[in-house]
Amino acid sequence: MKDIMHSVSSEYDDGVANFSYIPEQNEQLSILFGYSKPLDSLGEGLLKRYSGRTMTMAEIYKDHNVGTPFISSNYKEALRRLESANLITTSPPAEKRRNAKDGSKTFGDNVMVKFP
Repeated sequence: MKDIMHSVSSEYDDGVANFSYIPEQNEQLSILFGYSKPLDSLGEGLLKRYSGRTMTMAEIYKDHNVGTPFISSNYKEALRRLESANLITTSPPAEKRRNAKDGSKTFGDNVMVKFP
């Protein structure tokens, strides 16, 4: 259901849907919302919650997503960011995974993630 709602949401913050339609009354106020980085917050939360553990992307998503606005692709992007910052290690590593159409590395459900 989250995937469906994500695809029809009218507003997104750092790629995370807000699942509602709230028209902006003042364009100048929209600048304030650009400072929020929910995917960075998601990554920080994953680092804390899974410290010392090794799990697949699918296991992380299945365990963590309930009660959050995040969909699978949000988790993959947050994990890609952590991997780029050398905060997690993955198997296979990014250099051994294929490139997506946008040039970023794919992050499949079976990628193993090791949290320090």
